[in-house]
Amino acid sequence: MKSVCFVLHADLFTPWPIMRAMKEIEVLIEHGYYIFVVSWIKDSLDLPKTEEREGIKVHRFFLPPPKKSFLKRFLAYRRILKEMSKKVIEIKPNAIVAHDLEILKAGVIAKKALNVPLFFDAHENWPEMVAENSKLESRFFARLQKKLLKNVTYSYTYGDDLTDKYKGMGYPAVSLYNSKSLDSIPKIKETDIGEMKDKFGLKKDDFVIGFSGSVNLENGTQQVIDAMKNLPKNYKFLVVGGSGRAEDLENVKKHVAKRRVQERVILTGRVKSEDLLRYSAVFDVGTALFQPLNPNQIARVPNKLFDYMSMSVPMIVSDFPNMRKVVVTESKCGFAVKPMDINAITKAILHFSKNPDDAKKMGKAGRIKFEKFYSWDVQKKKLKNSHPLWRGEA
Repeated sequence: MKSVCFVLHADLFTPWPIMRAMKEIEVLIEHGYYIFVVSWIKDSLDLPKTEEREGIKVHRFFLPPPKKSFLKRFLAYRRILKEMSKKVIEIKPNAIVAHDLEILKAGVIAKKALNVPLFFDAHENWPEMVAENSKLESRFFARLQKKLLKNVTYSYTYGDDLTDKYKGMGYPAVSLYNSKSLDSIPKIKETDIGEMKDKFGLKKDDFVIGFSGSVNLENGTQQVIDAMKNLPKNYKFLVVGGSGRAEDLENVKKHVAKRRVQERVILTGRVKSEDLLRYSAVFDVGTALFQPLNPNQIARVPNKLFDYMSMSVPMIVSDFPNMRKVVVTESKCGFAVKPMDINAITKAILHFSKNPDDAKKMGKAGRIKFEKFYSWDVQKKKLKNSHPLWRGEA
């Protein structure tokens, strides 16, 4: 049987699935490939070194990266990548898929030994991501990226900026958005919305500002909470989701108390993944006001944009190039504002509440764009068109 080996910088399943990899694996399994996964586990996870799970053979390498010096980190990287590449070579797959730049070297070593195609999925712009902490490491990874890409058959990136960069360097690439498929989008009735509003203690005439996803003060919840002081009392902020760290949710609760808007901010805490999307149907406007903490944060295209679009929810997002392009330029389904500007956020919220027809028009435009361009159904076709492997022809 033909096989493909995924090389990952974290566990495929724990603490939560790496959805980009899971979607790619699903495509390959459809075409009869057997899947191996070789993962670098950096955290203290109680997981077996080897197991078969959901028909996937997983091999794990446990080594926390040292944090004291660049030299120690470099030596640790070299050691773990060497061990991981040895395992991939031992498996002898027909193709290799490496996720993120820090792990790509292991894929390149194995590709050269086996003479098989190597595919690279870039979740981040790695050189820019590490630049905030170390200019030296940023320059190192920039040079490493240029060197390693010469061995890559095809790259898949989080957005057009990185895709254009790779293409400009002469390497084939395509933007691949980690969105949901059309058949996974719940169909919500007006009665369902009424029942969900009752569940959260919302009244019929409440205007609901929403946020769905992992909760912390760095993703715009703080700014929306601050904006609540400028809005009428029937404006409510529904935050759907918990956090990987308990202190993040506690910090949000403290900020709510500090601004004295406890009666107008609803924090659901962690919910089932299928409910995360359902509950967003209650939103009159969704928010994705991530803060400009680093270049990588500014470049991101969060999945929640596509979730809001799939549920016909207009949105207010950070005025970052990629987010503005998706929401304002291409989809016309919301506004992009400076994410720290409370007055601009307040003004955008008031526009949606005072112009319901415009809000409805934007929500509908987002849904249409999602169906025609951003849904996983469309992204899957882009993946399959990139190389014969994804069509089961390699």
